[in-house]
Amino acid sequence: DQQLDSHFPKINWMGQDWYVKTTSGNVVGPGPNIFDASSVQVDHKGALNLSIRNNGSQWLCAEVMSKNLFTFGSFEWVLQGDVYNLDPNVVFTMFLYPAQY
Repeated sequence: DQQLDSHFPKINWMGQDWYVKTTSGNVVGPGPNIFDASSVQVDHKGALNLSIRNNGSQWLCAEVMSKNLFTFGSFEWVLQGDVYNLDPNVVFTMFLYPAQY
């Protein structure tokens, strides 16, 4: 956690601490993608907003990683918005990575 604490900004959402993936304009996986902290926000209603946006010269995307390890169980996310008309290149997925990221 110390390496992640010093590298990634953090947010609190739903009572959990989350790292916000940032790549300082560098292309990384999964993808290839450029991850930007400004693409992650918690709004005034407490909803997590993850956006894909173009800053004029490149596309920026969002990823959050939990500071806590989750074990077996059920995980439920509710998506809002027009998810059926996203660009075919857009991917939304949830990964359960092993203890070391």
